[in-house]
Amino acid sequence: CSLVGSEMCIRDRLNDSLLSLFVLAIFCGMLMFIAVDTYKHHYEKKDTMVTVVAILGVVVFILAGFEHCIADMFYFTLAGAFPKAFPALIVMTLGNAVGGNLIPLGQNIMKKLND
Repeated sequence: CSLVGSEMCIRDRLNDSLLSLFVLAIFCGMLMFIAVDTYKHHYEKKDTMVTVVAILGVVVFILAGFEHCIADMFYFTLAGAFPKAFPALIVMTLGNAVGGNLIPLGQNIMKKLND
């Protein structure tokens, strides 16, 4: 999406099914977790790879077309898509939350299984 093409971009999102938006948002949440968690746990090493992983997570979610609720809020507002976009935004927010919690949940389960 760009500022110029925001209406077309939003139209595509609003024509997508809520299930599709939810799944795309889950993948975005997982990527954002990986990027933030990597940076959070390794930033003190001043390693270039840490910065690359953090930036790469954002780049991949943009290029893959995954849904990020905060980014989409901007585009929905710019395109004047409220209140029609509200259900999609709720679904994307839930998907981002689920995706952002799947990896830590899996880590906790694996930790308990190994104990």
